[in-house]
Amino acid sequence: MKTTTRPPSRAPFVRAMFGRIAGRYDFMNTLMTGGRHHAWRRLAVRRARPAGGRALDVCCGTGDFALELARQGATAVVGVDFSREMLALAARKAQAVGLGDHVQWQLADALELPFPDGAFLSATTGFSLRNVDDVGRAVNPMIIDGQVHGGIAQGVGQALLEQCFYDSATGQLLSGSFMDYSMPRAHNFPFFATQISEVPSPTHPLGMRPAGEGGTTPALGVVINAVVDALSDFGVRHIEMPATPERVWRAIRGGQTLPPSVSTNR
Repeated sequence: MKTTTRPPSRAPFVRAMFGRIAGRYDFMNTLMTGGRHHAWRRLAVRRARPAGGRALDVCCGTGDFALELARQGATAVVGVDFSREMLALAARKAQAVGLGDHVQWQLADALELPFPDGAFLSATTGFSLRNVDDVGRAVNPMIIDGQVHGGIAQGVGQALLEQCFYDSATGQLLSGSFMDYSMPRAHNFPFFATQISEVPSPTHPLGMRPAGEGGTTPALGVVINAVVDALSDFGVRHIEMPATPERVWRAIRGGQTLPPSVSTNR
Protein backbone atom coordinates (compact mmCIF):
# COMPACT_ATOMS: atom_id res chain seq x y z
CA MET A 1 0.00 0.00 0.00
CA LYS A 2 1.30 3.42 -0.90
CA THR A 3 0.51 6.24 1.49
CA THR A 4 0.95 9.88 0.56
CA THR A 5 1.04 12.40 3.39
CA ARG A 6 1.28 16.11 2.71
CA PRO A 7 1.38 18.79 5.40
CA PRO A 8 -1.25 21.43 4.62
CA SER A 9 0.15 24.37 2.71
CA ARG A 10 -1.46 26.75 5.19
CA ALA A 11 0.55 25.32 8.10
CA PRO A 12 2.71 28.45 8.65
CA PHE A 13 -0.41 30.65 8.70
CA VAL A 14 -2.23 28.32 11.12
CA ARG A 15 0.82 28.06 13.38
CA ALA A 16 1.15 31.84 13.53
CA MET A 17 -2.56 32.25 14.23
CA PHE A 18 -2.49 29.86 17.19
CA GLY A 19 0.63 31.59 18.47
CA ARG A 20 -1.22 34.91 18.50
CA ILE A 21 -4.24 33.58 20.39
CA ALA A 22 -2.34 31.34 22.83
CA GLY A 23 -2.82 33.70 25.76
CA ARG A 24 -6.61 33.79 25.25
CA TYR A 25 -7.06 30.14 24.26
CA ASP A 26 -8.24 28.80 27.63
CA PHE A 27 -10.66 31.68 28.09
CA MET A 28 -12.11 31.04 24.63
CA ASN A 29 -12.63 27.34 25.37
CA THR A 30 -14.43 28.17 28.61
CA LEU A 31 -16.56 30.82 26.95
CA MET A 32 -17.55 28.73 23.93
CA THR A 33 -18.48 25.65 26.01
CA GLY A 34 -20.03 27.43 28.96
CA GLY A 35 -17.40 25.81 31.17
CA ARG A 36 -18.48 22.29 30.18
CA HIS A 37 -15.13 21.44 28.59
CA HIS A 38 -13.72 20.48 32.01
CA ALA A 39 -16.27 17.67 32.48
CA TRP A 40 -16.02 16.56 28.84
CA ARG A 41 -12.24 16.33 29.13
CA ARG A 42 -12.39 14.25 32.32
CA LEU A 43 -14.89 11.89 30.69
CA ALA A 44 -12.84 11.55 27.49
CA VAL A 45 -9.68 10.73 29.46
CA ARG A 46 -11.52 8.18 31.61
CA ARG A 47 -12.59 6.42 28.42
CA ALA A 48 -9.02 6.47 27.13
CA ARG A 49 -7.97 4.47 30.24
CA PRO A 50 -4.43 5.84 30.50
CA ALA A 51 -3.60 4.41 33.93
CA GLY A 52 -0.42 2.35 34.07
CA GLY A 53 1.03 3.25 30.68
CA ARG A 54 2.46 6.00 28.51
CA ALA A 55 -0.08 8.38 26.99
CA LEU A 56 0.05 10.70 23.98
CA ASP A 57 -1.99 13.86 23.49
CA VAL A 58 -1.92 15.16 19.92
CA CYS A 59 -2.61 18.82 19.17
CA CYS A 60 -2.33 19.39 22.90
CA GLY A 61 -2.68 23.17 22.79
CA THR A 62 -2.20 24.62 26.25
CA GLY A 63 -1.97 21.16 27.78
CA ASP A 64 -5.28 20.52 29.56
CA PHE A 65 -5.83 17.06 28.04
CA ALA A 66 -2.24 16.01 28.69
CA LEU A 67 -2.44 17.16 32.32
CA GLU A 68 -5.69 15.27 32.80
CA LEU A 69 -4.01 12.12 31.43
CA ALA A 70 -1.31 12.54 34.08
CA ARG A 71 -3.89 13.10 36.83
CA GLN A 72 -5.71 9.91 35.85
CA GLY A 73 -2.68 7.67 36.24
CA ALA A 74 -0.62 7.67 33.06
CA THR A 75 2.96 6.81 33.97
CA ALA A 76 4.31 9.32 31.44
CA VAL A 77 2.58 11.74 29.09
CA VAL A 78 3.79 13.36 25.87
CA GLY A 79 1.93 16.44 24.63
CA VAL A 80 2.51 17.29 20.96
CA ASP A 81 1.68 20.58 19.27
CA PHE A 82 3.13 22.67 16.46
CA SER A 83 2.77 26.00 18.31
CA ARG A 84 5.71 27.00 20.50
CA GLU A 85 3.57 29.56 22.29
CA MET A 86 0.93 26.96 23.20
CA LEU A 87 3.57 24.54 24.48
CA ALA A 88 5.20 27.26 26.58
CA LEU A 89 1.87 27.93 28.31
CA ALA A 90 1.33 24.19 28.78
CA ALA A 91 4.73 23.80 30.44
CA ARG A 92 4.00 26.66 32.85
CA LYS A 93 0.64 25.09 33.73
CA ALA A 94 2.28 21.73 34.44
CA GLN A 95 4.82 23.32 36.78
CA ALA A 96 2.09 25.27 38.57
CA VAL A 97 0.10 22.13 39.42
CA GLY A 98 3.11 19.97 40.29
CA LEU A 99 3.05 17.82 37.15
CA GLY A 100 6.10 19.24 35.43
CA ASP A 101 8.03 15.95 35.78
CA HIS A 102 5.18 13.82 34.46
CA VAL A 103 4.58 15.50 31.10
CA GLN A 104 6.96 16.04 28.21
CA TRP A 105 6.06 18.78 25.72
CA GLN A 106 7.22 18.23 22.15
CA LEU A 107 7.07 20.51 19.14
CA ALA A 108 5.89 18.37 16.21
CA ASP A 109 3.33 18.18 13.40
CA ALA A 110 0.36 15.87 13.99
CA LEU A 111 0.72 14.61 10.42
CA GLU A 112 4.31 13.51 10.99
CA LEU A 113 4.50 12.21 14.55
CA PRO A 114 8.06 11.20 15.53
CA PHE A 115 7.06 8.06 17.43
CA PRO A 116 7.12 4.36 16.48
CA ASP A 117 3.95 2.28 16.43
CA GLY A 118 3.01 0.88 19.82
CA ALA A 119 4.88 3.55 21.78
CA PHE A 120 1.81 4.53 23.83
CA LEU A 121 -0.93 2.73 25.70
CA SER A 122 -3.47 5.45 24.92
CA ALA A 123 -3.75 8.53 22.71
CA THR A 124 -6.12 11.48 22.74
CA THR A 125 -6.75 14.51 20.60
CA GLY A 126 -9.21 17.10 21.81
CA PHE A 127 -8.52 20.06 19.56
CA SER A 128 -8.11 18.75 16.04
CA LEU A 129 -10.11 17.39 13.14
CA ARG A 130 -8.46 14.83 10.88
CA ASN A 131 -9.74 13.13 7.76
CA VAL A 132 -8.01 10.25 5.97
CA ASP A 133 -9.54 9.24 2.65
CA ASP A 134 -8.84 6.25 0.40
CA VAL A 135 -9.34 7.64 -3.10
CA GLY A 136 -7.52 5.04 -5.11
CA ARG A 137 -4.91 6.73 -7.28
CA ALA A 138 -4.80 10.49 -6.59
CA VAL A 139 -4.69 12.20 -9.98
CA ASN A 140 -5.09 15.74 -8.59
CA PRO A 141 -4.48 15.83 -4.80
CA MET A 142 -5.45 19.50 -4.49
CA ILE A 143 -8.91 18.89 -5.93
CA ILE A 144 -9.33 15.86 -3.66
CA ASP A 145 -8.48 17.95 -0.59
CA GLY A 146 -11.05 20.55 -1.64
CA GLN A 147 -13.70 17.89 -2.20
CA VAL A 148 -13.05 16.32 1.19
CA HIS A 149 -13.22 19.70 2.94
CA GLY A 150 -16.52 20.43 1.20
CA GLY A 151 -17.84 17.00 2.12
CA ILE A 152 -17.04 17.52 5.79
CA ALA A 153 -18.76 20.92 5.71
CA GLN A 154 -21.83 19.39 4.09
CA GLY A 155 -22.05 16.65 6.71
CA VAL A 156 -21.55 19.02 9.64
CA GLY A 157 -24.11 21.39 8.15
CA GLN A 158 -26.71 18.65 8.00
CA ALA A 159 -25.86 17.50 11.53
CA LEU A 160 -26.00 20.92 13.19
CA LEU A 161 -27.62 23.58 11.01
CA GLU A 162 -29.57 22.78 7.86
CA GLN A 163 -33.34 22.24 7.92
CA CYS A 164 -36.34 23.11 5.76
CA PHE A 165 -39.16 24.85 7.63
CA TYR A 166 -42.78 24.87 6.45
CA ASP A 167 -45.82 26.51 7.96
CA SER A 168 -47.91 23.55 9.05
CA ALA A 169 -51.17 25.40 8.36
CA THR A 170 -50.46 26.60 4.81
CA GLY A 171 -47.52 24.53 3.57
CA GLN A 172 -45.60 27.74 2.87
CA LEU A 173 -41.82 27.23 2.82
CA LEU A 174 -40.31 29.51 5.45
CA SER A 175 -36.64 28.86 4.68
CA GLY A 176 -36.64 29.59 0.96
CA SER A 177 -33.53 31.80 0.86
CA PHE A 178 -30.11 31.77 2.43
CA MET A 179 -31.28 34.59 4.69
CA ASP A 180 -33.48 32.01 6.43
CA TYR A 181 -31.80 28.67 5.63
CA SER A 182 -28.78 28.10 7.82
CA MET A 183 -25.77 27.12 5.74
CA PRO A 184 -22.39 26.18 7.22
CA ARG A 185 -19.75 28.85 6.75
CA ALA A 186 -16.00 29.01 7.25
CA HIS A 187 -16.23 30.39 10.81
CA ASN A 188 -18.19 27.28 11.88
CA PHE A 189 -15.16 25.02 11.34
CA PRO A 190 -11.60 24.51 12.51
CA PHE A 191 -8.82 24.08 9.98
CA PHE A 192 -8.84 20.62 8.41
CA ALA A 193 -5.80 18.40 7.94
CA THR A 194 -6.35 15.79 5.24
CA GLN A 195 -4.39 12.72 4.31
CA ILE A 196 -4.70 10.59 1.20
CA SER A 197 -4.25 6.83 1.35
CA GLU A 198 -3.65 5.60 -2.20
CA VAL A 199 -4.83 2.03 -2.79
CA PRO A 200 -5.51 1.71 -6.55
CA SER A 201 -8.94 0.36 -7.40
CA PRO A 202 -8.77 -3.01 -9.21
CA THR A 203 -12.01 -2.25 -11.12
CA HIS A 204 -11.02 1.07 -12.71
CA PRO A 205 -8.48 1.27 -15.55
CA LEU A 206 -6.75 4.23 -13.88
CA GLY A 207 -7.10 2.89 -10.34
CA MET A 208 -9.25 5.84 -9.22
CA ARG A 209 -12.13 5.98 -6.72
CA PRO A 210 -14.64 8.79 -6.00
CA ALA A 211 -13.60 11.32 -3.37
CA GLY A 212 -16.37 13.91 -3.22
CA GLU A 213 -18.46 12.27 -0.49
CA GLY A 214 -15.56 10.99 1.60
CA GLY A 215 -16.08 13.53 4.37
CA THR A 216 -19.89 13.70 4.37
CA THR A 217 -20.97 10.27 5.58
CA PRO A 218 -18.71 10.01 8.65
CA ALA A 219 -19.30 13.65 9.63
CA LEU A 220 -22.96 12.98 10.44
CA GLY A 221 -22.23 10.17 12.88
CA VAL A 222 -19.13 11.77 14.35
CA VAL A 223 -20.81 15.09 15.13
CA ILE A 224 -24.11 13.75 16.45
CA ASN A 225 -22.40 11.11 18.57
CA ALA A 226 -20.12 13.82 19.97
CA VAL A 227 -23.16 15.94 20.89
CA VAL A 228 -24.90 13.00 22.57
CA ASP A 229 -21.70 12.07 24.38
CA ALA A 230 -21.30 15.63 25.63
CA LEU A 231 -24.90 15.63 26.90
CA SER A 232 -24.73 12.18 28.49
CA ASP A 233 -24.32 13.68 31.97
CA PHE A 234 -27.83 15.07 31.53
CA GLY A 235 -29.25 11.66 30.66
CA VAL A 236 -29.48 12.41 26.92
CA ARG A 237 -29.18 9.29 24.77
CA HIS A 238 -30.47 10.58 21.44
CA ILE A 239 -30.96 13.86 19.60
CA GLU A 240 -32.45 14.45 16.18
CA MET A 241 -30.59 16.24 13.41
CA PRO A 242 -29.99 19.07 13.09
CA ALA A 243 -28.77 19.43 16.66
CA THR A 244 -29.59 23.13 16.86
CA PRO A 245 -28.99 25.09 20.07
CA GLU A 246 -32.72 24.94 20.76
CA ARG A 247 -32.82 21.15 20.42
CA VAL A 248 -29.77 20.79 22.64
CA TRP A 249 -31.42 23.04 25.25
CA ARG A 250 -34.67 21.05 25.11
CA ALA A 251 -32.75 17.77 25.43
CA ILE A 252 -30.97 19.08 28.52
CA ARG A 253 -34.31 20.19 29.94
CA GLY A 254 -35.65 16.67 29.69
CA GLY A 255 -36.95 16.49 26.14
CA GLN A 256 -39.33 19.44 26.34
CA THR A 257 -41.50 19.72 23.27
CA LEU A 258 -42.50 22.87 21.47
CA PRO A 259 -45.66 24.60 22.68
CA PRO A 260 -48.74 23.98 20.51
CA SER A 261 -48.84 27.69 19.59
CA VAL A 262 -45.75 27.18 17.42
CA SER A 263 -47.13 26.15 14.06
CA THR A 264 -43.91 25.46 12.15
CA ASN A 265 -42.43 22.02 11.77
CA ARG A 266 -39.24 21.57 13.80
